[in-house]
Amino acid sequence: MSEQAGQARIDSLLPELGNRVAPLTRRRRVTQVAAAFSRHGIGYLLLRLGLEGAAPLHRGLLGHVARDDPYTRPDHLRLALEELGTTPIKLGQILSTRADLVPPAYVTELAKLRDRVPSVPAAAIRRVIEHEFGQPVEAIFARFDDEPLAAASIGQVHTARLFSGEEVVVKVQKPGVAEQVEVDLRLLHDLAQVAQRHSSLAKDYDFVAIAEEFAWTLRGELDYEREGRNADAFRHQFAGNRDVIIPKIYWPQTTRQVLTMQRLTGVKIDDREGLARLGIDRHELAVRSANLILTEVFEYGFYHADPHPGNFLVLANGAIGALDFGMVGRMGNQQKLDLLDLMAAVVDRDAEQVVDAFEALGVAGVAARRDELVRDVAHLLERYVGRPLADLRFDEVTAEIFATARRHHLRMPAELVLLMKTLAMNEGVGRHLDPSFNASAVAAPFVRRIMRRRLRPTAWEPELRRGLADLARASLDLPGTLRRLTRQIDRGEVTVTVRPSELDVPLRRLESMVNRLAMSVLVAAFVVGTAILMAVFHPGSDESWLGWFFAAGLIAAAVFGIWLLLAIWRSGRH
Repeated sequence: MSEQAGQARIDSLLPELGNRVAPLTRRRRVTQVAAAFSRHGIGYLLLRLGLEGAAPLHRGLLGHVARDDPYTRPDHLRLALEELGTTPIKLGQILSTRADLVPPAYVTELAKLRDRVPSVPAAAIRRVIEHEFGQPVEAIFARFDDEPLAAASIGQVHTARLFSGEEVVVKVQKPGVAEQVEVDLRLLHDLAQVAQRHSSLAKDYDFVAIAEEFAWTLRGELDYEREGRNADAFRHQFAGNRDVIIPKIYWPQTTRQVLTMQRLTGVKIDDREGLARLGIDRHELAVRSANLILTEVFEYGFYHADPHPGNFLVLANGAIGALDFGMVGRMGNQQKLDLLDLMAAVVDRDAEQVVDAFEALGVAGVAARRDELVRDVAHLLERYVGRPLADLRFDEVTAEIFATARRHHLRMPAELVLLMKTLAMNEGVGRHLDPSFNASAVAAPFVRRIMRRRLRPTAWEPELRRGLADLARASLDLPGTLRRLTRQIDRGEVTVTVRPSELDVPLRRLESMVNRLAMSVLVAAFVVGTAILMAVFHPGSDESWLGWFFAAGLIAAAVFGIWLLLAIWRSGRH
């Protein structure tokens, strides 16, 4: 399809989309979205046609900002999202983490969307606080600084002091943001439904599910009480750890739109000059930073999922202070085991097992292209033949996996993508601190520890407990199930079709089971009989041969018992 035809198709769909968003505010938003993407879409179209020289938009044409370098297609997308505000910016930020869906050039450009927005007046922020608490700001804080410490698309941060004397930071949601986000999310959902019906990519990607996933994430960021609970959970995890500081949440001064937490003072973790002034060893800091994230992932299964440098401070005593708990990841025990299976398959260079691990981890679309996927994974594994785990780089492996996912139109679960992004981002921070840093070498002990833990008998206790519980429930349900089945048979509602050719295998298995049962009875009888004879007869010196007879009997019983166990074990494997 040509670009002109594609644009014509988009234009034909806009009325449909506009009809789906009936309220006036949503209609106005549709107009804004259409205008932004039309303006920046012209540049995108010219680039696709190779005609960018005909209209040099970087010279300031059509409302574009003049600059020295020509605009790229990723530039146009980023600019359109920036122009549209909070929700599109957040969408771009999340897409920048989905390298399994978005090409690398777009990932790099969208990663620049770091909420570069102006702050709102202090009066508007004060009104939000007063609305949330029903009283003046002066009644809540002994001091509130009107000059913002930082500003983002959803909220902005101010410093303050409580009446008890603690210095705090107050994160306040900007007025009207929640309402605007809801309008945008409904619009996005409508757009996803339209795309699901008309796009050729719909068979590979569930656009509606992606939109709903994004909506859930963004609504979570709007809830500051949830962020506060996340912070408390991290503080509980690291209680007693002096190397990690999680700020305290002051709940009497916290609501859904206002978050008050302890103020931490330090330098950003990537501030080399500031670290030098504190006398911090950068290599040691890189190792501690990696251990922090790996401990969260592999020990607690609850981790900080946005570990960019702005969210971590190094305090004067060298401790790492974590900030911003709006985006967190969770990893259950089964996911850890599935991830270990994936790692083991990579180490064994077993492409089939790698694809099986993908399915276990919830990667969608594997079955449709399994043979091709196995072949490409085998080629990918050849790149890492002979390389130990400590020599692998998360960002390299992650980029390869994401490229393979895009090539085969796979959709990876958000939890897995979030984990891979987190590990790669943390590795990037470590290499910024020390170019020789290798996160895989730090991760290797964690992997070995979990693998050893997996081999312990206690590791299987939860699964055994669940299995026994399921068996108990099934046993309790069995009488009722049999009664219902009997009544259905009596009423002639059950039809049984038997094909003699299909009975061969079950009959052979039944015969084998009967033989083993008979052998087990004979062995048990032999053991019991020998024990009774030994208890009745007490051979003296003249009857020592009886002792040898009894010993031989017990040895024979043991041999038969071992044979029986091996037979049962072998049958269980087939």
